[in-house]
Amino acid sequence: FSNFESSGGGAIDIWSENGGGSIDVEGCTFDGNSAFQPGEDFNTGGAISIGGLACSDLDVEVIDGTFSGNDAAEGGAVGTTWRNGNAPNACTVHVHNSSFLSNVAQSDDGGASSAVGASFTDCTFTQNDAADDGGALSRPGDVDGSTFTDNTAADAGGAIRTRSGFAFAVTDAVFSGNDAPNGSAIHAE
Repeated sequence: FSNFESSGGGAIDIWSENGGGSIDVEGCTFDGNSAFQPGEDFNTGGAISIGGLACSDLDVEVIDGTFSGNDAAEGGAVGTTWRNGNAPNACTVHVHNSSFLSNVAQSDDGGASSAVGASFTDCTFTQNDAADDGGALSRPGDVDGSTFTDNTAADAGGAIRTRSGFAFAVTDAVFSGNDAPNGSAIHAE
């Protein structure tokens, strides 16, 4: 998927209106996609946006993905969104064995991803950038066996930024060269 543009989910917009289901995105490459259209709503997930009115029964798996040069207002490559005013904290998003290189959150959080509660296993995050918080990840759930190198955020969490009220755990991760004024590797508040 290369060079697609949309106001939400530059390449793929996964929207659950009436509940349920599972979606697997496996072995795909996302390059140069954009969900950054000033003046438009949502602008989340330069490559993939996930959300909906019935998100509680939605299970999304991303396996062996490559994300490079994607951008959005929030969640440069992968983002969760909601259009009814309710947080998408019940969506289940798992990302495995995927790489994120040079993705950008143009005006908000999560250079690579702003997917609330998403889990990331055996992933690499390199040179992602956020205009606000979470150079690589904003508000993730579990992060395991992943590497974070040279990610930047303008405010907090050069690699990862999380907030109180969100379950969060990091295991067997490597952080190198990440940068932000508050928490070069991880910022939690």
